[in-house]
Amino acid sequence: MEQLCKFFIGKNESPKILYPRLVYCWEECLKVIDALLKIKNPDDGYQTAHFFLQPVSFFCGGQWPHGYLEKVQKPMDYGTIVQNLITGVYDSAEKFAADCRLVTSNCRLFYEGTEDGPVFMEKVNRLEQGMAKQLAQLSSYDKSDKGAKAREKFRTKMLTIKK
Repeated sequence: MEQLCKFFIGKNESPKILYPRLVYCWEECLKVIDALLKIKNPDDGYQTAHFFLQPVSFFCGGQWPHGYLEKVQKPMDYGTIVQNLITGVYDSAEKFAADCRLVTSNCRLFYEGTEDGPVFMEKVNRLEQGMAKQLAQLSSYDKSDKGAKAREKFRTKMLTIKK
């Protein structure tokens, strides 16, 4: 890490943006993810989001299940959402929320009506209930004065790292 800091920060160059900025509401987005991770299955007490933390291919030996990519246009999972959040991919609360909803809608698209469907539909319903409340709070924040100020600060303030 020190070598990387010296490489990126230690040069005598004019300041430039090295990394994309985090979305203005990243703390609120992390609260959504944290709340989703705390949802437990009532029957076994395990984390409901377990099968949604990695791409579906992860659980299938690195391969997409037969027909998955035909039904699901944009695969998404909560691990990828967190990665997108911390690498500056999202620039709005709406894009973050859309990906959160995409996780559950993809599951419905693929598993509804299949042999494994009832198990996954139960988990998806539970996640959607918890997610609806959290995304509503995120939307309220985004529409509030505090959210507007954070958005404005995000657009105008440059992040500078001093030697």
